[in-house]
Amino acid sequence: CAGDAAGRPCSPSSPSSQAAETSMSLRRRGDGSGSVAGRAARKFTLEQLSAATDGFSASNLLGQGGFGRVYRCRLRLDDDDDALTPVAVKQLCRGGAQGSREFVVECAMLMTLRHPNLVSLVGYCAQAQERLLVYELLPRGSLDAHLFLPLPANGDLSAQAQGNGDRPALEWNTRVRIAHGAARALRYLHEAVSPPVIYAT
Repeated sequence: CAGDAAGRPCSPSSPSSQAAETSMSLRRRGDGSGSVAGRAARKFTLEQLSAATDGFSASNLLGQGGFGRVYRCRLRLDDDDDALTPVAVKQLCRGGAQGSREFVVECAMLMTLRHPNLVSLVGYCAQAQERLLVYELLPRGSLDAHLFLPLPANGDLSAQAQGNGDRPALEWNTRVRIAHGAARALRYLHEAVSPPVIYAT
């Protein structure tokens, strides 16, 4: 899952409701991609998420894309622990054809996915016409912000290759490791999960 200011994924992939309901079990195929652990779906109210983000304030806005806006906040994720955990809340654009039940079923399945190269979906909200997703917060921000440094005003590509202030350009070996990690995550989604999770645009 990769792309916006929340971290790796812009939104969870969207398997069909039929596939999501057939099985929520996960199986391992010797991929060595880390443990797979089920987790109960955590449902938040719109009031909780609105309060945590100060009414979806622009001061908490991390970024936005075609699927919606992403906000930074802190939430209590464990009923037995009062600690507040930093999370990213994605407020999806309204107008989608997916109903509330289908949205909840897919969120419940996606929350069982566990892989070191995937951002974890830790909760959701489906209230009235609002659809929101709660992800673990990646403090370093979006991957693309590190892969693609802004082009210097003078158009000097050699200067861009040296980096930009506090963000040096990634070395080639680092980029290869990132590509390998993304490939492992895709293999996990396609081969180790039942039903498989496939992105669709």
